[in-house]
Amino acid sequence: MIRLKRQLKLVLFIALIASTASCGWVLRGTQVDETLAISQLAYESAVSNGLSRLLNQHFRDSSADGDEYLLTIVNEIQIERTQSLTPAMRSNQLRMEKRVQYNIQAIHGGGVEEGTALTWRDLDQDEFTPSSTEREKAYLQEEIDEEIVAQLLRHLERFAINNAGNIEARRRADEQREQNAR
Repeated sequence: MIRLKRQLKLVLFIALIASTASCGWVLRGTQVDETLAISQLAYESAVSNGLSRLLNQHFRDSSADGDEYLLTIVNEIQIERTQSLTPAMRSNQLRMEKRVQYNIQAIHGGGVEEGTALTWRDLDQDEFTPSSTEREKAYLQEEIDEEIVAQLLRHLERFAINNAGNIEARRRADEQREQNAR
C-alpha cells in the first residue's frame, strides 16, 4: 500500500512538471531572437568599428514594413584613465570605460525609452612587454563591446515585452480601419 502511494505521488509529480513545461511560459532570453527579427538599428553619431560590427550582426540595417522597434545609438563615449602608478611614476593599471546612450522606440507609435549602457574593465600594464599589454587591451575592448551589446539587447527585450500589448492593440485598430475604409 505504501509503495502504491509513493508511485502515485511520483506519477502526479511527473504530470505536474509536464503540464508546467507545456503551458507556454516564455523563459528569459528566449524572446530575444523574435524581438530582433522585428527591430532595426540607427546611429545618430559615430560609433566605434567593434561596437558597430557587433550591433550589425544582431539588427537589420534597413527599414522594413514589419519592423516594430527602433534602437538608436545616440552617443558613444570611451574613456581610458590611469588607476594606479608604479614607483617610477608610470601607469600601472588602466581603466577602460565605455558608455553608450541610446533610445528604444516603437516605430508605429507608442513608448520611447532612453537608456545608458555602461561597462569597464581594468588593465594591468606590463612595462617590460608592451606588446602583450596591447593584445590584452584589444581583447578587453572586444569584451567591453560585447557587454554593451548584451545590455542593449536585454533592454530591448524588456521594452518589447512591456509594449507587446500596445503593439497588438494598434495592429488590430489599423486592420479595423483598413476594413472600414473598404
